[in-house]
Amino acid sequence: MERVDKKRFLAWCDHHVRRIYVHAELVDNLPELFALARERRVDLGLALFRDTNITTIRPHLKTITGVLLLAVTPGMSGEEVDLGTLERIRKVREMHSRLHITLDGGVRVGVARSAVEKGATRLVAASAIFAMHNPKEAYEYLVHDAESALG
Repeated sequence: MERVDKKRFLAWCDHHVRRIYVHAELVDNLPELFALARERRVDLGLALFRDTNITTIRPHLKTITGVLLLAVTPGMSGEEVDLGTLERIRKVREMHSRLHITLDGGVRVGVARSAVEKGATRLVAASAIFAMHNPKEAYEYLVHDAESALG
């Protein structure tokens, strides 16, 4: 993965992107990016690799609009979820009650429900939808599974 600098960030903004997650581990200039995000009216969140301590986000809780937790090693779609990430969702939720928390990687039926129960508000699914014979039906199953956690 490449580091995120001002030039790359502004290029994303120039393409009318409204929400950007940058890996906390790949940014040296977070204050500058937060200022640019406010100026460009872009929601800026932090993404964390599986092995990054979630306390990394603590100094930024008043500034970020969300956290994206990777539950797999970046790369090919279809990896199994690291179930320890579900506990990380719960811990982030304890740190901030209204923060958007996104789970990315390994999201499938069962995992979707568990992630929402722990506090996730957004889910990213690829192979659980697009590797299926009927992607529309697979999507609907995932939505139903996630919504079942809400009561």
